[in-house]
Amino acid sequence: MSKNIEELTTIPIIYSKQHKERLVLLEFQGSLSISKLNTETGEIINSENNDDFNDTAIGQLNNFDKISQCLKNPEIVNPMESAIQCSKNHQIELKVGYHKLIGKLVRLEKPLAVIQNSSETQEEDKSHLNIYDIIHFKLVFESRPLFSS
Repeated sequence: MSKNIEELTTIPIIYSKQHKERLVLLEFQGSLSISKLNTETGEIINSENNDDFNDTAIGQLNNFDKISQCLKNPEIVNPMESAIQCSKNHQIELKVGYHKLIGKLVRLEKPLAVIQNSSETQEEDKSHLNIYDIIHFKLVFESRPLFSS
Protein backbone atom coordinates (compact mmCIF):
# COMPACT_ATOMS: atom_id res chain seq x y z
CA MET A 1 0.00 0.00 0.00
CA SER A 2 2.86 2.41 0.73
CA LYS A 3 4.12 1.83 -2.82
CA ASN A 4 0.90 3.37 -4.22
CA ILE A 5 1.30 6.45 -2.04
CA GLU A 6 4.79 7.07 -3.44
CA GLU A 7 3.36 7.09 -6.98
CA LEU A 8 0.94 9.93 -6.26
CA THR A 9 1.82 13.28 -7.75
CA THR A 10 0.56 16.69 -6.77
CA ILE A 11 -1.03 18.80 -9.49
CA PRO A 12 -1.15 22.52 -8.70
CA ILE A 13 -4.48 24.27 -9.22
CA ILE A 14 -4.48 27.91 -10.32
CA TYR A 15 -7.51 30.23 -10.25
CA SER A 16 -7.23 32.95 -12.86
CA LYS A 17 -10.13 35.19 -13.82
CA GLN A 18 -9.12 35.69 -17.45
CA HIS A 19 -12.58 35.27 -18.95
CA LYS A 20 -15.47 37.72 -18.78
CA GLU A 21 -18.33 35.22 -18.78
CA ARG A 22 -19.69 33.66 -15.63
CA LEU A 23 -21.10 30.15 -15.65
CA VAL A 24 -24.47 29.15 -14.24
CA LEU A 25 -25.63 25.59 -13.72
CA LEU A 26 -28.97 24.62 -15.32
CA GLU A 27 -31.13 22.05 -13.52
CA PHE A 28 -34.03 20.37 -15.31
CA GLN A 29 -36.64 17.99 -13.96
CA GLY A 30 -36.55 15.03 -16.35
CA SER A 31 -34.43 15.00 -19.48
CA LEU A 32 -33.66 17.54 -22.16
CA SER A 33 -33.55 16.24 -25.70
CA ILE A 34 -32.39 18.51 -28.51
CA SER A 35 -32.00 17.92 -32.22
CA LYS A 36 -29.96 19.46 -34.98
CA LEU A 37 -29.89 19.07 -38.73
CA ASN A 38 -26.89 17.46 -40.44
CA THR A 39 -26.54 19.80 -43.43
CA GLU A 40 -24.56 17.25 -45.45
CA THR A 41 -27.00 14.33 -45.19
CA GLY A 42 -30.25 16.11 -44.32
CA GLU A 43 -30.61 13.76 -41.34
CA ILE A 44 -31.90 15.03 -38.00
CA ILE A 45 -29.50 14.08 -35.21
CA ASN A 46 -30.89 13.67 -31.70
CA SER A 47 -28.81 14.48 -28.61
CA GLU A 48 -29.75 11.12 -27.09
CA ASN A 49 -27.90 9.29 -29.87
CA ASN A 50 -24.92 11.58 -30.35
CA ASP A 51 -22.45 13.28 -28.02
CA ASP A 52 -21.23 15.83 -30.59
CA PHE A 53 -23.36 18.80 -29.55
CA ASN A 54 -20.58 21.26 -28.70
CA ASP A 55 -21.50 24.88 -29.49
CA THR A 56 -25.12 23.90 -30.19
CA ALA A 57 -27.69 26.44 -29.02
CA ILE A 58 -30.46 24.67 -27.14
CA GLY A 59 -32.74 27.65 -26.68
CA GLN A 60 -33.10 31.28 -25.75
CA LEU A 61 -32.75 32.49 -22.16
CA ASN A 62 -34.97 35.51 -21.45
CA ASN A 63 -34.71 38.02 -18.56
CA PHE A 64 -31.34 36.68 -17.44
CA ASP A 65 -29.69 39.95 -18.55
CA LYS A 66 -31.52 41.79 -15.74
CA ILE A 67 -30.13 39.34 -13.21
CA SER A 68 -26.63 39.64 -14.70
CA GLN A 69 -26.82 43.41 -14.19
CA CYS A 70 -27.49 42.83 -10.48
CA LEU A 71 -24.38 40.64 -10.28
CA LYS A 72 -22.17 43.20 -12.05
CA ASN A 73 -23.37 46.33 -10.22
CA PRO A 74 -20.45 47.55 -8.04
CA GLU A 75 -22.78 49.67 -5.87
CA ILE A 76 -24.67 46.64 -4.54
CA VAL A 77 -23.25 45.36 -1.24
CA ASN A 78 -24.30 41.72 -1.71
CA PRO A 79 -24.71 41.13 -5.46
CA MET A 80 -25.54 37.43 -5.07
CA GLU A 81 -28.52 38.05 -2.80
CA SER A 82 -29.56 40.95 -5.02
CA ALA A 83 -29.53 38.64 -8.07
CA ILE A 84 -31.75 36.11 -6.27
CA GLN A 85 -34.18 38.88 -5.31
CA CYS A 86 -34.10 40.17 -8.89
CA SER A 87 -35.00 36.70 -10.19
CA LYS A 88 -38.11 36.74 -7.98
CA ASN A 89 -39.24 39.97 -9.66
CA HIS A 90 -38.38 38.90 -13.23
CA GLN A 91 -39.24 35.34 -14.30
CA ILE A 92 -36.41 33.59 -16.08
CA GLU A 93 -37.64 31.89 -19.24
CA LEU A 94 -35.89 29.29 -21.36
CA LYS A 95 -37.49 28.84 -24.78
CA VAL A 96 -36.60 25.55 -26.45
CA GLY A 97 -38.38 25.24 -29.78
CA TYR A 98 -42.09 25.72 -29.07
CA HIS A 99 -41.70 25.07 -25.35
CA LYS A 100 -41.16 27.58 -22.58
CA LEU A 101 -39.67 26.69 -19.20
CA ILE A 102 -39.97 29.01 -16.20
CA GLY A 103 -37.01 28.95 -13.83
CA LYS A 104 -35.67 30.54 -10.71
CA LEU A 105 -32.18 31.39 -9.52
CA VAL A 106 -31.01 29.41 -6.49
CA ARG A 107 -27.77 29.65 -4.54
CA LEU A 108 -25.77 26.41 -4.41
CA GLU A 109 -25.16 25.10 -0.90
CA LYS A 110 -21.54 24.45 -1.86
CA PRO A 111 -19.90 26.32 -4.76
CA LEU A 112 -18.81 24.16 -7.68
CA ALA A 113 -15.42 24.66 -9.37
CA VAL A 114 -15.09 24.11 -13.12
CA ILE A 115 -11.56 22.92 -13.82
CA GLN A 116 -9.72 22.68 -17.13
CA ASN A 117 -6.38 21.12 -17.99
CA SER A 118 -3.83 23.78 -18.87
CA SER A 119 -1.32 21.53 -20.64
CA GLU A 120 -1.12 22.47 -24.29
CA THR A 121 0.89 19.37 -25.16
CA GLN A 122 1.30 15.99 -23.53
CA GLU A 123 5.08 16.46 -23.60
CA GLU A 124 4.97 18.80 -20.62
CA ASP A 125 6.17 16.90 -17.59
CA LYS A 126 4.73 19.31 -15.02
CA SER A 127 1.13 20.13 -15.76
CA HIS A 128 -1.31 22.11 -13.69
CA LEU A 129 -5.04 22.63 -13.65
CA ASN A 130 -6.81 25.95 -14.06
CA ILE A 131 -10.03 26.79 -12.29
CA TYR A 132 -12.08 28.24 -15.14
CA ASP A 133 -14.87 29.50 -12.91
CA ILE A 134 -16.56 28.94 -9.58
CA ILE A 135 -20.30 28.44 -9.90
CA HIS A 136 -22.39 29.88 -7.06
CA PHE A 137 -25.88 29.65 -8.62
CA LYS A 138 -28.09 27.32 -10.53
CA LEU A 139 -31.17 28.00 -12.59
CA VAL A 140 -33.84 25.51 -11.55
CA PHE A 141 -36.61 24.69 -14.01
CA GLU A 142 -39.10 22.71 -11.90
CA SER A 143 -42.35 23.03 -13.79
CA ARG A 144 -43.54 21.23 -16.90
CA PRO A 145 -42.90 23.04 -20.18
CA LEU A 146 -45.55 25.48 -21.42
CA PHE A 147 -46.49 25.77 -25.09
CA SER A 148 -45.08 28.92 -26.65
CA SER A 149 -45.63 30.30 -30.13
